[in-house]
Amino acid sequence: MTDNPRLAGKLLDELHESHATPEEVCRSFPELLPEVRARWRAVCRVRIELDALFPVPTVRGVGAPALLPANRFPATGP
Repeated sequence: MTDNPRLAGKLLDELHESHATPEEVCRSFPELLPEVRARWRAVCRVRIELDALFPVPTVRGVGAPALLPANRFPATGP
């Protein structure tokens, strides 16, 4: 592990935003490459699990229903 986890976190952010490789974002910090690779693999595993749990609809018009406006429901109470 590194003495600077914040820097590794920033490199992960850069990796995500730029679609670069771990080697590219760690060019100035080669000592962080093993940690960034390990963290990136963990992020990718979580992304795969989330995609499996919440797949993106492939058919147009299929997906989560839109929320109805509040005035579409009858008033309740006294």
